[in-house]
Amino acid sequence: MMQASFVLEVLSVARVERLHTCVDTSGFAPWSDFARVLPYVDLFLYDLKDTDARRHQANTGADPGLILDNLGRLDRAGANLTLRCPIMPGVNDNEEHFRELSQLWKSLATAPVMEILPHHRMGEAKRERIGKTSANAPLPQARQQSAQGWASRLRTLGVTRVELNLSHLQ
Repeated sequence: MMQASFVLEVLSVARVERLHTCVDTSGFAPWSDFARVLPYVDLFLYDLKDTDARRHQANTGADPGLILDNLGRLDRAGANLTLRCPIMPGVNDNEEHFRELSQLWKSLATAPVMEILPHHRMGEAKRERIGKTSANAPLPQARQQSAQGWASRLRTLGVTRVELNLSHLQ
């Protein structure tokens, strides 16, 4: 969505060719850009990194207000959404976050799939190659058993469409 004009052009060509279209987004873009591409998108993979505003700002550099606003607007427009939620041990793997995620999910009319993405270390080497090293120690990789517990907790809290993406865990 950072290059909405280009995305719109590609999506419109894909629509003419009757290709399935999907936009993977953090949601951090002006609503006007989403409104332009919405008629051409079959599925939005929508990342929600944290429900705590201070933690979200500290860890991503962005206030989550715009992201949550766009999510609500896409939902009200009837967009097909998959809500993708990275879970990081020691950061957002806590009861408050899971309760907030469940409340957010319940507020969405489209009842999207909530895909849990356990933190993994695959991107660390890339960050080093491009000179984006972190001042903090690397986060631990999530364990499969913990990830299954997170999904179970969300189901207990009423999220009926939880999927667990374990493809990057060993």
